[in-house]
Amino acid sequence: MQRQHTLALVLVFAAVIAGLGLWFGRGESAPPSSPPPAVEPPPEVAQPEGAAVHADLGRANATLREAAAPPRDPVFDDPEIQEGLCGFRGRVVDHRKVPVADCGVRLYRGALDSLLRAGPDLFRERSGFEPQFIAGETRTGGDGEFLIRGVWPRGVYMLFAGIGTDAPTHQVVTEVPSPGEVVDLGDVVLNDAGVITGVVVDEDGDPLAGALVRAADIPGTLAAFFPAERLDPEGALLIRERSAPVQVVEMPAWVRRVFEHLPIPSTTSGSDGRFRLVGVVPGSNMLATTARGFLSDVKPSVLVRAGSEKDVGRIRMRRGEELVARVVDEKGEPVPGAEVLAGSTISMVPFDLASRVGETDGEGYVEATGFSPGNVTVAARRSRSDDWVLAEPQSIIRDVVVTLPAHYAVTVVVQRDDGTPVDAPNFRLLRGRSGDGAAELFLLGFVEPVSLVDRLHKRDDGRWQITDLAKGRYTLLANAAGLATGSTTSDIAGVDAEATVKLAVPTRFSVVVLDSEERPIRNAAVFAEPRGRSIIDMPVNCGRTDATGRLLIDDLEADSLRISAEHPRWGVVNGEVKKDEELVLHMQAPGTLRGELSENGKPPLPGKFTVAVLRQRNGGPRGPLESVPQLVTATGDGRFEVARLQPGSYSVAAVTSLDILRSPGAMFALGKAMYATTNVPVEHVDVASGEVSLVRIEVGEQPLEGPTATLHGTVMVNGRAAEGYLVTAWLGSRRLAATVDPHGRFDFGLVSAGVGNVQVLGGELVFGRSALWESAIELQEAESRELTIDIAVTTVAGICLLPDGSPAAGMSVRMRGKTQATGGSQGSVSLRTRTVGNGRFRFEQVPAGVYELEVSGRSGEERWRGRLEGVEVEAGVPLADLRVPLESEMVVRGRLDFQGLPDGVQWGRLTFHRLQARDPTGAKGQSSRSAFCQQDRPFVVHGLEPGRYRVSLRTYGDGGAADYECGE
Repeated sequence: MQRQHTLALVLVFAAVIAGLGLWFGRGESAPPSSPPPAVEPPPEVAQPEGAAVHADLGRANATLREAAAPPRDPVFDDPEIQEGLCGFRGRVVDHRKVPVADCGVRLYRGALDSLLRAGPDLFRERSGFEPQFIAGETRTGGDGEFLIRGVWPRGVYMLFAGIGTDAPTHQVVTEVPSPGEVVDLGDVVLNDAGVITGVVVDEDGDPLAGALVRAADIPGTLAAFFPAERLDPEGALLIRERSAPVQVVEMPAWVRRVFEHLPIPSTTSGSDGRFRLVGVVPGSNMLATTARGFLSDVKPSVLVRAGSEKDVGRIRMRRGEELVARVVDEKGEPVPGAEVLAGSTISMVPFDLASRVGETDGEGYVEATGFSPGNVTVAARRSRSDDWVLAEPQSIIRDVVVTLPAHYAVTVVVQRDDGTPVDAPNFRLLRGRSGDGAAELFLLGFVEPVSLVDRLHKRDDGRWQITDLAKGRYTLLANAAGLATGSTTSDIAGVDAEATVKLAVPTRFSVVVLDSEERPIRNAAVFAEPRGRSIIDMPVNCGRTDATGRLLIDDLEADSLRISAEHPRWGVVNGEVKKDEELVLHMQAPGTLRGELSENGKPPLPGKFTVAVLRQRNGGPRGPLESVPQLVTATGDGRFEVARLQPGSYSVAAVTSLDILRSPGAMFALGKAMYATTNVPVEHVDVASGEVSLVRIEVGEQPLEGPTATLHGTVMVNGRAAEGYLVTAWLGSRRLAATVDPHGRFDFGLVSAGVGNVQVLGGELVFGRSALWESAIELQEAESRELTIDIAVTTVAGICLLPDGSPAAGMSVRMRGKTQATGGSQGSVSLRTRTVGNGRFRFEQVPAGVYELEVSGRSGEERWRGRLEGVEVEAGVPLADLRVPLESEMVVRGRLDFQGLPDGVQWGRLTFHRLQARDPTGAKGQSSRSAFCQQDRPFVVHGLEPGRYRVSLRTYGDGGAADYECGE
């Protein structure tokens, strides 16, 4: 698996686990395991020489509370490390600007390095690993002042202020300090929040204690799309995709800690069932209540007023459907004492959120309540040392059966490269195939290795045998004293297997980090990304340089390594080292960037924009760590400064202010605002060592050139004003956007005359939605055009059926077609959904037009496809009886021969283009399907229809991308 695919898979897991939480940034620094000890607050503290302090000197005598810290990490004894650390100070006030005394303040730091702290050694135990996302915590003084120092620089930061009050508030920090800086955030204003109260009871009306109650200012329709409230921090993800490295991902122990810090108001009901939920954002909120053994209760819209309490009364929790699951072996005999996980099947995504429902009794049964109608997904295992077995989704109304397969054995030979046996090897067995995420998920703590206790046996012939293994794919690792780690992949498919692991002399890589005067830099963190053949395909933290500035890497097998060296004082430098060679990296004296931001020639309103500064590679060495934008807010005169930047090329952009990011709903609002933004100015500037570089950013539309016109109008949907819908247009070389007001009006003002296009995007969500209406437009010079857009939408529903007539759950349904637009022109619409447990699907907002339905998905080991063409949708007439028959889809398998391709090609993408029928030229039609290819790995292409195809190949490697034609 290529790095981007491995990281994407890992980040999907992290996103599901964190929900709306803290994995919002990717960093490039490497903080040690704990922050430094607290020191006395100013004015006694002297800042390191050359460090800038953005602070109000008038606060020198203020009462200040500084963060208390856990025990120090030895790396903080290094003065150069201390010099590079940063901090935040400010004052917490309520919405009336009154200081809030003695309230909690917590700083979160989002960065990729929090997941890369375990090191590359695959034989090291991973127990106790926790992402380090809390950068500091303190309480305000009597005047609301706080100070948090000793923070690692270069990350994305979120402040949680007002802890312990009725208005605790999260806020993304848009004034990020440079190394050595303490920035003054000024007044941190708490939301004028509301409070929700109520009482949680069971079906009999008795109080229910310990129920989790949460609120978020997000559209309630999200709960119907994905029931995030079901996430159990002590449960698991059940992944129904057979191609996944593992299908059952148990939540690591640290997930509960992350779960408790999600930036949404949360509380639990007391012994009398009552709860009081504080910090609720005024407006419409989705209120979710969950309790083990009960169905979730989701109220999609609870209106909360600022500064007031809202009593929602009694929340009656229903037990829902009862699960009766039975675990049996391959002979149908019951398996007592088996652990069982279960979760209601989610049709919109290929994974389910499961909880632990207990162990089976003597007859192999276990029972639980709290499930939705429809299908349920269940996994079971004999014991903690055995593999989980995931059953296909089954109807909750019948007994759900999980069959544990027979066990098999793998006989292993461990040899040196010359074929001589290795007498005392160490073993580690991972689930999944090396290269498909097996090692990466283990390093990140998402999966545990297969226990070899009572499984590993040495045979009389000197070989080793691992017994009691279920069917599946495994990666076997072996190492021995003086030898490098070797690996092999075993596919156990119903018979015993054999494997050979070869161990070679360890590969050594040497990295030296020096300053511009050739002096060593100690305690620089070194990250590496393996290149070529390697067990690990992700960035790893290899450790820190010693007093000579050197780090020897001898526990990472690869042909070469991309290297990033990071130090809080100096920054990040990149390079590449080949095996048995030494890489010398030089940290340059930093430079400073000063800028001026203006809007139409004048300083913008304070806080209207956030300036983001991002380092560019520009052909230089690529490292394993991604850059993180340095955020800064311009002062009242439009000026800003970012200090201590490593020399190089930087892009500077002005974006919509991120200060509004104070709640989950604000994320949607910001997304909509950025979607509507038509002009994001970006300037490029070079920063030189020890020098000050200047940049100027102009925000605002440039005057139109050429003939102009005006464009405005109204949008109605089923006779009602389409408030909140987005109207976009392409006219001339500009993209325009306007939001429909409560009266249904929109106004683009002065626009370029000529030919263009107008679209209406509807619904509550910005991302992934398509146009409900689209039309070409031509404006004459000086014309004032008013568009009257009436959109009639209706519902379309149906069912997908397998060849045997049974319903097909979890199928992806795509509806594409042409709509009849005002004035007779046509627009295009593309909508998506999934079938539920009874095979049915439903689209809520479908404009009149003619459509094609495409269905695809998996049921068991089979993949299915179906299509309906010429589906006519009439305005205001629901369509509810569509039937889509499915048939088994075609699959193409093969291997890409890398012989003859240039050296350095690492992977490729094969694309199958459907040839147009009756076209004598053999022209390519629409690109149908693609597959990623690696050397010595088969590829699989699903979903091709019968016909002739032309195959093209794009390769990627050290020399960049190249295109080839592979014939028909």
